[in-house]
Amino acid sequence: MNMWIGFEREGKFEGNRTLFIGSPTITSRDIKDVRQYQGFEQIYFGAGLCSKINYDVVKQTREAFPKHIITLEMDYKDFFNVKEELLGYDINYILTVTHKSFSKLKYKPRGTVQIKIQSLEGKEKFLAIDVLQNFQIVDTGELRKKTYKGDKVLK
Repeated sequence: MNMWIGFEREGKFEGNRTLFIGSPTITSRDIKDVRQYQGFEQIYFGAGLCSKINYDVVKQTREAFPKHIITLEMDYKDFFNVKEELLGYDINYILTVTHKSFSKLKYKPRGTVQIKIQSLEGKEKFLAIDVLQNFQIVDTGELRKKTYKGDKVLK
């Protein structure tokens, strides 16, 4: 499964009709070919970390679809390899941190759980923190590998 359509079930653009790109072999031509009959608002590369992202295709897609939401989901480590040129485009990034023990967070401890990301070495320091309760907890009951129930595989 390389390309499918469905509704975004997670995050800021939940509910938007979305074209999901799950392979670096999908071209901007493939994306243009399905736009005519699919009516999507968002183009989402790398959903659920299902594939590497072809940044040349992302750039071409951003230019060909200036009014669409472009989302890239990647392992947080891969974000540091995104070309500077691409960072200048209007793109939604989802940096995913995966750990087998994160499922324990669903048991909601009595106290507060905060999530912190930081880079405190060097000249340009960065620190951000928020409470877990501000995160959107997604119902994964209908998630089947890469897709949710109701998604339509195109390629």
